[in-house]
Amino acid sequence: QTLTGPMKHTDTISIENMVVHGIVGAKPRERIKPQALVVSMTLHTDFSFVAATDNLSDAEIDYAVISKEVYTFITKKQAHMLEHLAESVAQFLFAFTSAIVGLELKIQKPSAIPLADFASVSIVRTRSDYPWIQPAGKQARAAKELEDVYLALGSNLGNRGLNLHLAIESLAKFCTVKSVSHLYDTNPKYVTDQPKFLNCVVKVTTSLEPPELLEALKGIESDMKREKTMRNGPRVIDLDILLYGSRRVLLSTLVIPHPQMQERDFVMGPLLDIAPPNFVHPTLAKSLEEIWLNLNKCPDIIPVWHCSSPGRDTEVVIPYHQSSPSQVMGILNVTPDSFSDGGQYSANDMPVIIEQIKKMYTSVKKMGRILVLDIGGESTRPGATPVSAEEEASRVIPVVEALRKEEWFVNADDVLISVDTWKSEVADKAIAAGAHVINDVTAGRDPKMFEVAAKHRVPLILMHSRGTPETMSELADYVPGKVVATVAEELKRNIQSALETGIYPWHILVDVGIGFAKNMEQNLEILRDLSTWKAAVGNYALVVGTSRKGFIGKLVQEQDPGRREFGTAATVTASIAGGAHLLRVHDVENMTDVITVTDAIFKGL
Repeated sequence: QTLTGPMKHTDTISIENMVVHGIVGAKPRERIKPQALVVSMTLHTDFSFVAATDNLSDAEIDYAVISKEVYTFITKKQAHMLEHLAESVAQFLFAFTSAIVGLELKIQKPSAIPLADFASVSIVRTRSDYPWIQPAGKQARAAKELEDVYLALGSNLGNRGLNLHLAIESLAKFCTVKSVSHLYDTNPKYVTDQPKFLNCVVKVTTSLEPPELLEALKGIESDMKREKTMRNGPRVIDLDILLYGSRRVLLSTLVIPHPQMQERDFVMGPLLDIAPPNFVHPTLAKSLEEIWLNLNKCPDIIPVWHCSSPGRDTEVVIPYHQSSPSQVMGILNVTPDSFSDGGQYSANDMPVIIEQIKKMYTSVKKMGRILVLDIGGESTRPGATPVSAEEEASRVIPVVEALRKEEWFVNADDVLISVDTWKSEVADKAIAAGAHVINDVTAGRDPKMFEVAAKHRVPLILMHSRGTPETMSELADYVPGKVVATVAEELKRNIQSALETGIYPWHILVDVGIGFAKNMEQNLEILRDLSTWKAAVGNYALVVGTSRKGFIGKLVQEQDPGRREFGTAATVTASIAGGAHLLRVHDVENMTDVITVTDAIFKGL
């Protein structure tokens, strides 16, 4: 095949049978060392654009320079297929000099198939095939403004959440990750007889052009041992380019926008978490929001938060859709001064603690729910005296370690350990000992807390508060009628800091902070308008802890926290009605019943 039309009259320069050693191949044995490749090029030039100035310098092509640059490019490039390498070389040449207006390129791999002639690929391209390539001057790549690129990621084999996490970390080798969507549990599409998927979308910027980016993504899939099975079949990881700015790309190996994105709820849902809803699809001429509405908002994609089990290649995926079961966070304080159960449990009496945890677990499991066991080693009641990190760790870590030795606990996939601490040092030790979740009532006052959560890839509960336990009662100075909006805005700043540190949305839960720097009227205002607060903060799993708190005692005129259970039950019901997902309670057995009945009323479960 040769160039036709006006291009056939251009001047041509040919470089024939140039031998280059490069790595081409998808199989590991093909990528051990470079192999001989034979490259032939016919380059078409057009000098007409310099007629106005008679300056031929920008149209000049130097045989030696072109040969050397192509040779260097191929030796550094590691392609999985000859087709990908040929596309990359063509784009490189168009970007290298504005003098080339068309080319014919053939690359042969003599060692590809024993006893056969040899594999080869031939392509014919013109500059119009790559409208995004804009060379700047003589034989130089153009500096250009980077565009927003949206990538879809999915996994349905192994530890799916961890697979997605590792893939996003790998993107950092050639992309800048700008934002990540929430995580969604989705039913398989097209081929339905396979495990469910976890899906997300990532926004990046990159200097790679679309075919180069595609090849880099295939490299991640290869590195993560993705095996080709049936089309749309099970996979450890899948990465697709959805959008590359407003570009339209139509190549044999790549089509952008992704040709099936508009029919995929598992793509459009997470895409709208991070892309402007009014962005117009370059091909369909419809906004992303219009496309999503045409899909009927697809209730089959469910937002989830995710935990990996320490030391095991397993995961716990907890849905928090409005129709998903509410879950239970059971409080276990190993402190001498907590407001309700201070002094009741001590790390020195481990059998009693283990027995109490078993009772909690049995109550929750009976109702088919997940128990998040929240272990605290420092009281955060108003006026409490702080303790050192060493003292707090000495109370919490033995409980975590003891649980990890219990056979029933090790074999259970419906109980998680949370450590209730604002100190990064304590959190780090607890996660290393086997805890799954960090519950930080200060939402990151310790600047290293976000780093610890990101390092361990664990969920982090961010709770709104002001000041310290010693000062928070004096800081409930909100503008009347604005407490909901103010608390949301303040916590959103902490959430953004967590995201910027590398914590992904499925590892962030939010807590409105009932009783922390809020008086009785403010607590009630928040509970009354909890759904508004949740919408303002974002689509995160919502934790609410009202259990036995002072404002309930004030309402029912009860000084003894242990006798505030009926008041607690009312607030638990109100919280679920307002969108709460995880209810933090002392009396796990009775409150699990309350949660179960409330779910039946409001969710039909």
